[in-house]
Amino acid sequence: VARYRDRHHLSGAKSDAGDAKLLADLVRTDRHNHRPIAGDSAGAEAVKVLARGHQNLIWARTRQTNALRSALREYYPGALVAFDDLTDRDALAVLERAATPDQGARLSVSSIRSALKQAGRRRNLDTRAREIQAALRTEQLAAPVPVAAAFAATTRAAVGIIAEMNRQISELETELAAHFEHHPDADIYRSLPGLGVILGARVLGEFGD
Repeated sequence: VARYRDRHHLSGAKSDAGDAKLLADLVRTDRHNHRPIAGDSAGAEAVKVLARGHQNLIWARTRQTNALRSALREYYPGALVAFDDLTDRDALAVLERAATPDQGARLSVSSIRSALKQAGRRRNLDTRAREIQAALRTEQLAAPVPVAAAFAATTRAAVGIIAEMNRQISELETELAAHFEHHPDADIYRSLPGLGVILGARVLGEFGD
């Protein structure tokens, strides 16, 4: 628009209405001098929608996890000793059963093992269960019982939300991978070092066709 504006006047004055007329004249009189805008295919648009939705869910889960970590630091520091990753299935399974320090300290190895197995762990069950039990039984400052009970209620809610987010993220990943694999340029993106299906799909979604 700035270049075409000089064809009509040199004052440098501009307005939305004047620019709109210039653009209309550009298409009307000089269409043959310009290339059409290349829009993305429906497949690339679908990948973009899924990739952004997947990323937004991960960001939302991170916010929930940070809030949970902050709450545990206030009343249940032993849980943070036991679990580095609060989105992990082991952490969610144990915190669902033992949302307070007292409940955690009373958990037996067999109860922890059962929770881990139910959550999907298949290897090193006994070893991991003993590690978790030892961490949950470490000495820690205790909050008053009513406060701990209130925190426990919010912890159980957060655990439920994070578990559901894990499930939805996994389902979106499956859908995203399916759409990405159907794109004709998928093999090119996957050939780049460091780009797997998920990152490749994000790059494709932002670059377009």
